[in-house]
Amino acid sequence: MSKGPEHTLTWKGIEDAMRNAAGYLEEHKFTRLLVVSRGGLVPGALLSHVLSIKNIAVVCVESYENKSKQSELKISNYPDPEIFNSTETLLVDDITDTGMTMGALSTVYPKALRFALVAKPAGRRYIHGALIDVSQDTWVNFPWEIKSKKGESTFHSESGLPS
Repeated sequence: MSKGPEHTLTWKGIEDAMRNAAGYLEEHKFTRLLVVSRGGLVPGALLSHVLSIKNIAVVCVESYENKSKQSELKISNYPDPEIFNSTETLLVDDITDTGMTMGALSTVYPKALRFALVAKPAGRRYIHGALIDVSQDTWVNFPWEIKSKKGESTFHSESGLPS
């Protein structure tokens, strides 16, 4: 667990923020969405609906060993830069923390507009927009990552229904 403050996002808060973002993002007329897995999958899905974008690709990124330690960046499954390196591409992640992910992806997709649901100061320079800004030492809890007190998922693995 992080030693700094925590910020917990709710589904309602995210839904409202996405609707607000749609007004700003619609001006860009995006035709492609590139989402960072896993964190950007949910914000990407929400934005794909509010912006009516159906051309969606995923870039796989792994950078956290645990809640408090970011490790070496591992990126796989790069969608074709000839297609996705475009001003018509919106690149989405849940959070830009240190900027490692968006910084690395900006070298592959420099023309894409880079957007995060949450931004911390160290990562802010690597994106074009964010909905929520938090301090560098804040741990952000996303509703899709919530765990039970025992550390187990709040969803049954077979049914997908809350326990």
